[in-house]
Amino acid sequence: MNILSKLTSNEYNNKLENILETKKFDVEVKNLLLSMLYKIETGYEDYKKVKVDAEEKDIFIRRILSIIQNECEEIKVVTPQTFKSKPLEEKNNICLVDEERGSILVYANELDLLYSLFEMDYKFQQKDIVSKEEDPIIGNIQSFYKVANGIDESEIIRDFDGWSWNNNIKDQENIKINFIYQTMQVLLGKKITHKLLNNPEEIKKTLEGNEEFKKSIYVLILIMIAKKDNNLRQNLENIKNEKEKEYKLINDKAQFILYTTEEKKKLNNDIKKIDEILNDKDKLRYEYYKRNEKLPNKEKIFSISHLADMLENERKEKLEEIKKKNKMLEPLEYVRQKDKNEKDVLFLNSIIEGVYDKEKEKNAIVNVQQMFLKKFQEKIEKADKDKLLELIYRFRYYCLIPITRRKSIKDIPEIQKQLADVTNCLIDNGIYKQIIVNFSDSTSVCYNILKYVFISKIINLQEVEIMINKLDNKKQNDGLEARIKVSIFDVKDKEKTYEETVKHLKLIKVKFNKKIKVFLYS
Repeated sequence: MNILSKLTSNEYNNKLENILETKKFDVEVKNLLLSMLYKIETGYEDYKKVKVDAEEKDIFIRRILSIIQNECEEIKVVTPQTFKSKPLEEKNNICLVDEERGSILVYANELDLLYSLFEMDYKFQQKDIVSKEEDPIIGNIQSFYKVANGIDESEIIRDFDGWSWNNNIKDQENIKINFIYQTMQVLLGKKITHKLLNNPEEIKKTLEGNEEFKKSIYVLILIMIAKKDNNLRQNLENIKNEKEKEYKLINDKAQFILYTTEEKKKLNNDIKKIDEILNDKDKLRYEYYKRNEKLPNKEKIFSISHLADMLENERKEKLEEIKKKNKMLEPLEYVRQKDKNEKDVLFLNSIIEGVYDKEKEKNAIVNVQQMFLKKFQEKIEKADKDKLLELIYRFRYYCLIPITRRKSIKDIPEIQKQLADVTNCLIDNGIYKQIIVNFSDSTSVCYNILKYVFISKIINLQEVEIMINKLDNKKQNDGLEARIKVSIFDVKDKEKTYEETVKHLKLIKVKFNKKIKVFLYS
């Protein structure tokens, strides 16, 4: 059975049922999987409209069916606060996934089940995972991605029910994870976000580079994790202390040259000793016994010839170290390393300060949003008609990303001016490119009328209609401020009414008391 062939909507359920016939899942699990698939189908059209870069429904469902068929041998669902759910509660997880056995233990609901499938897929497919012990920074960024990706992929069930779009993340930690991840994804797209959070080489390259937005995202991720993880916090402080020592050394050029020269002498002496051992069989045999005396049985050197190979490798490594130190003394390389070291210290300091100081953490969040909005506005200025419509949807999604249980990005006080600038830029370009109706030749009037479109939860913005009413029937002086009502409609249903103050009422070009479709282009 090839489930990767093209599916039509009527085949999804049958394909899943065929797969389930080959599995030893119990009836409850099978029913939950079928219910999960139904919910995905029901809400996907709205989800794809709201999140413009989401993959096609057919591709998304085929991925899920493939995970169930090829990666899952056992799925067990449990009820919270029962004996069987203890393993989850002990680790404060919604699921436990063992990709080697193909087993999942998860709470008995469609949302957690969908999340667990994507965690299984991540662990099953991921070949290049760096442990947190090997590299605390890269390891924790990858760990963040695993959770953030699962939260993102299960959004279709969590926030879309076929009727409405609601942000239903209830756990504050998950809200933070999603907030950071979606900010990145809205600006950079899914593929680039995946690379920057999951590819060790790409993470390393970004850490060493000069792209401040991406590095600032890493800062937020590591602040969030280190606030709860003592091991990461201690590791970051240790790395920072080492970098600061290097910083002091490299900034004293005379001392740095002296230190590097002494290090080279030590390496040359080590190479000389290795050469003496390799060229004298008795010394090689003595070294073999001496090393093995200190090693536990499972780590003992297999043979003298194996030791000789080890010594050759050690010699090569020390020669490479000498090359690096020689290069460090070159003027251009010295300046490059000095600059890199300074940036490393600043990067680590910004994380550690954010962990201990709430105001610093808040500043880090605001800094990321300000950089986001600047880069987003640059995209708007370069966009053609189709791209601009996509950016309108992206910006609406961005504004409504939750930052707490009650507030979203649009509510952050420190970025209100930048949010207004981007909104105005979208309105101006939308009118110029004949995407949006020109409600007035006054920029401020247009902004006061149209800004509510960008925080509307109406799924299809191209169906949005606006009705403008004067707040009272008194004759108003056209040159003075006037009060109006702005009502947002989705076809027949009113979403909300806002009151606004506008100047020069006569500059409003559309009729009052009449619903006007906002978008000219679809």
